[in-house]
Amino acid sequence: MNRWPHNKAYFWEKAPFFRLLLPFAAGIMFYYTGLFLSLPLLWMPWVTAALFIITVTLLYTGTGGRQLTFVSANVALIATGWTLSAYNDIRNNASWFGNYLNPAAGYVARVVAEPRERDQSTKLQVNVFRVVSGERTYRVTGKAFVYVNNDGRPLQVAKGDTIILPGNWQAITDAGNPFEFSYAGHCARNNILYRLYCKGNEIVAAGKGDSRYAPFTERAHDWSMAQLGKYLGRDRAKGLLQAMMLGDEINLDEDLRQAYADTGIVHIIAISGGNITVFFMVVAFLLGWIRHRKYTWIKYAVALPIIWFYVLMAGAQPSAMRAAVMFSILAFGTMLQKNKNGLNQLMAAAFALLCSEPAWLFSIGFQLSFIAVLSILLFYKPVYNLLPITGRKVEPGGNKLKHIAFTIGDNFGSVVSMSIAAELLVAPVVMYYFHTYPLMFAFANIAAFIFMGLTLLSGVVLVAVSPVPALAHSVAAFVSWMVRVFGMLLGHLQGVGPRALKHLMIDGYETLIFYTMIAGITTYILLRINKALLIGLGAACVLVALLCVDQWERLHQERLIVYNIAHSGHADIMRGDRFSTIYTDTLLPKKINYAVRPAHIGWRAWEEMGMPRQEIFNVNGKSVLVLNDQLAGKGTFEVDYLVLNVAGKPNVQQLLKVVKPHTLVVSGKYSEKQVLAIEQACKEADVAVHNTGTQGAFVISN
Repeated sequence: MNRWPHNKAYFWEKAPFFRLLLPFAAGIMFYYTGLFLSLPLLWMPWVTAALFIITVTLLYTGTGGRQLTFVSANVALIATGWTLSAYNDIRNNASWFGNYLNPAAGYVARVVAEPRERDQSTKLQVNVFRVVSGERTYRVTGKAFVYVNNDGRPLQVAKGDTIILPGNWQAITDAGNPFEFSYAGHCARNNILYRLYCKGNEIVAAGKGDSRYAPFTERAHDWSMAQLGKYLGRDRAKGLLQAMMLGDEINLDEDLRQAYADTGIVHIIAISGGNITVFFMVVAFLLGWIRHRKYTWIKYAVALPIIWFYVLMAGAQPSAMRAAVMFSILAFGTMLQKNKNGLNQLMAAAFALLCSEPAWLFSIGFQLSFIAVLSILLFYKPVYNLLPITGRKVEPGGNKLKHIAFTIGDNFGSVVSMSIAAELLVAPVVMYYFHTYPLMFAFANIAAFIFMGLTLLSGVVLVAVSPVPALAHSVAAFVSWMVRVFGMLLGHLQGVGPRALKHLMIDGYETLIFYTMIAGITTYILLRINKALLIGLGAACVLVALLCVDQWERLHQERLIVYNIAHSGHADIMRGDRFSTIYTDTLLPKKINYAVRPAHIGWRAWEEMGMPRQEIFNVNGKSVLVLNDQLAGKGTFEVDYLVLNVAGKPNVQQLLKVVKPHTLVVSGKYSEKQVLAIEQACKEADVAVHNTGTQGAFVISN
């Protein structure tokens, strides 16, 4: 009897949702990168529907051929991604409060998050729902940030309160420093485009929030936050546990976050699959008396609503939603007795999440979560089979000690395999976003896996026994001890490896080539496809060539940078692979480092030389005078650029009688009133002005 020929299934045939996800994600990227923005929004749903009708007709009738059907289906999915992105963008909503900006109007808003204390202000996140302009009132919608100046008086505003705000809104913009994280772009994708700076006496209280009318998930979140704060006090464990368990990073210690990032385990802070696993394990343990495989679905049915309640209570973060959707697909598959297909489930979860929130495609948390799970699904089994301590069995009736040793080795090997498998695809994106590569990632992830499980379980127990203070204090003491011990371990791991691994720089093209190299080499190793090896090695050669070009440019660079730092000042000069600080504000080291570190990494000049003593520099044939003190005298001398760093109120009119620059550079240390006076004096003297506060960092480069 003849048999059907066996054909190897391709990747997209094993995961058919991949075919839907790729063009759909392309449509989202087209919208947010500005392509086809001129398309009429009102017509796009009809155009998309027409494309799907054409695709279905071609499939049903069989006319047009496979190529035309393929093109029609993919264009329809691209149009769907673009259309959903457009409707998700608040700027396309006629009721957005940004369409009703008026300095004389009042804006009624509700505080939707706990106020966050900053160095000189308090940050509020609000939802604006009404605009009062003269005698007219408009119902509006939209989120915004409000920064209230700390004038010594406590701000009597809490989450849930209704307040009336003045109308001097400002668009959220980036500082304009080299290689900085685009905060404005991040906010825009989250539909927050305006911010307001005001004093406490400019805010009018219109009503106190009543938590009784808040959603049950929000009340559960606030109560759990309060219990953790009550028993953990000011301990670092409070902020960590609130972030890991409830998704609220308001009290998270920045140094602790950096330690987790440097060792490659920052992912445990975000709510993700690990949290879902812990909660399912608790449910499975409580229902342990159900042992027959036929009734396993009961455990999933009980766990499903609990997990969704937890995810919504914790703020529905992208990584948490991805895990919850994947668990839901797995649970329904188990309850319906369907075969598991992890790869297709992951693609389906990503597709479903992007349908509801298209901007999550650009979320770092979503990308890391998705890529890590994809990497585990693809590479866990091959890595597991390669390790010598995994997969070994003892015959029934054999040595019990050997059986225990093999079991421990197998479990340990499973964790190591998962860590290595995840790192294969996560490493390039970590280098791209965080410019680091944790050398001890495997060991750190094993310790983090154990620590996360114990900490989350302890947190659940702490909240559960909080009505019994004696028990709650004991659990809190155990959590604090664990965090201290784990922090000491991370402190040792942070120092392992060369400094260069903490200052890595690869651009977007190099990241794509890196992934091409990984895909080609791993495909050859797993499937023995010779063409894949050629592609992988070719990509490796291209990547090495690009890195050599980067190094050549690094060694031949010469730059002077005056950074835009609010209420402060900092300037660098870079020569080759080193930099020198010309002047800085020693009172605000964290603020300075946040602004300058991306430039040092981006231009690959992170080794510091001593501070230069001179004030006149020659950079690429241009003369630059960095003025730290007021000049007085007769006669003038010319320079190309004058960087103003005079303390107090500079007398620019007198200064320009001594120095005649082509351009005067003003740093962010001066007030708005002082900058206006400087600009007026320069206008009268016919001198160009570069104000870093409005024009971004000033850079001279070759």
